[in-house]
Amino acid sequence: NDDLPGTLAFEPGEVVVAAGRTVTIGVNRIRGSTGTIMCRCFTEDGSAVGGFNFEPIEVFLTFEDGVVHKSVDVRITKGPENGEELTLTLVLDSATDGVKFMQDDNEEVLRAEVQVGICSQSNGGASFRCRRVLDCGDYLQQITSAFYCNGSAEEQAVAGFVDWIFHAQSLVWKVLFSLVPPPSLLGGWPCFILALGAIGCVTAVIKELAGLFGCVVGLPDDITAITLVALGTSLPDTLASKIAAEQNPTADDSIGNVTGSNCVNVFLGLGLPWTIGSVYWMMNGRTDEWNNHLSNGISFREQYGEMYPDGGFIVPSLSLSFSVSIFIICAVLCILLLVLRRNAYGGELGGPQFATRRDSAVLMMLWLCYIGASIAYSLSSK
Repeated sequence: NDDLPGTLAFEPGEVVVAAGRTVTIGVNRIRGSTGTIMCRCFTEDGSAVGGFNFEPIEVFLTFEDGVVHKSVDVRITKGPENGEELTLTLVLDSATDGVKFMQDDNEEVLRAEVQVGICSQSNGGASFRCRRVLDCGDYLQQITSAFYCNGSAEEQAVAGFVDWIFHAQSLVWKVLFSLVPPPSLLGGWPCFILALGAIGCVTAVIKELAGLFGCVVGLPDDITAITLVALGTSLPDTLASKIAAEQNPTADDSIGNVTGSNCVNVFLGLGLPWTIGSVYWMMNGRTDEWNNHLSNGISFREQYGEMYPDGGFIVPSLSLSFSVSIFIICAVLCILLLVLRRNAYGGELGGPQFATRRDSAVLMMLWLCYIGASIAYSLSSK
């Protein structure tokens, strides 16, 4: 359905917010994202009155080609005086020709609606900026969708051979990760925390499997690290950057995701365990384990015994200096390419089709040059 303009729907779930706060409600573009489309979004009074309980809005949402998500903010000014929850309705209508609306899995509707509840501060609404009340159906639907090819019975009915191949390969992981709570639960915090834990577990599995594979085929650890482990742990960042590039009007999120991920890897991923290791060996001093530890076939006693008579936390580097030097050169070339793209096409992403393919090939070549040079140096130094 990628060649269709799409169907617009509000994110599922009931929305409850306290007075004095702003509620953010997402609008999803599903079943197609081709072309630029527009729709009107406005509020309707319920038991809550516009201009008194909330600030009424009427805006036109524009989804550029490939963009599949927008959000709308509604400011709540006054809550209920008698403790009973007030309601208002947010509506989507007047869309571009060919665009449909979905309401409760029904696409044969003229508009989409979502109800917003306004509660008093004493009712707990102040606890969250926007609290979505979890329906068990949301959770069950998420788990059920994991078993379907392309996520639903309708999509499965028209799925192709390649879709089934990818579905069969990823079924176990899809089912496991479907157990992570939906972001609609408690402001998304359980989803965020458990998703981080799941990513950590997968990263540990990838690291162990890559190490075993390298041991079987005779690959040194440093080559395994910059190829198999790096690819396995960076693919989630790659997909996140791709989605951000498609959904956001600027390149900030897609590129910032990569730089932020590397900052976490370097400052937290290395800094935290190395700090713990330094404290541990400072407290334990020079032990038999430290003396007999081998680095490149030589014990620490022979290599560092005279230099560090009291022992210490030592992480020898073999081909690291050369690898980092090549990485810096490739990173500088990448930044220069982004600067040239901004000057030539007005932005880091997009531009003429030939330019996008050409620059993608250049970036791929930079990665291959880095991998090739690092592997060649590592093998030559053994």
